[in-house]
Amino acid sequence: MFMNHEGQVIIYDWTVGFMMGVAAAQGAWTPILLSDARDMLRPILVGSEPGHGCLPELSRMQMERIHKTAHAHIADAVIGLYSICHKTGSVNKMRGRQ
Repeated sequence: MFMNHEGQVIIYDWTVGFMMGVAAAQGAWTPILLSDARDMLRPILVGSEPGHGCLPELSRMQMERIHKTAHAHIADAVIGLYSICHKTGSVNKMRGRQ
């Protein structure tokens, strides 16, 4: 899912694509990003500049620390997000169904 370059895992492109999806369905994502679920998404949000804006409570140093191991936690964040969305019905909102 991610690229590897000189021993470093590159998550930037994946996280930018994720944030493009968030931007495309802002109405569905806003409640998630304003809830405690946002903390679970930190490994994704620290991966690119668009996500940084969703974490105003973190310093640059804190984001860098999370970013170092983010690649190992993104899959868990996606699974947790899937669970939350199916419990709250957000999946239907993202697909344009109510």
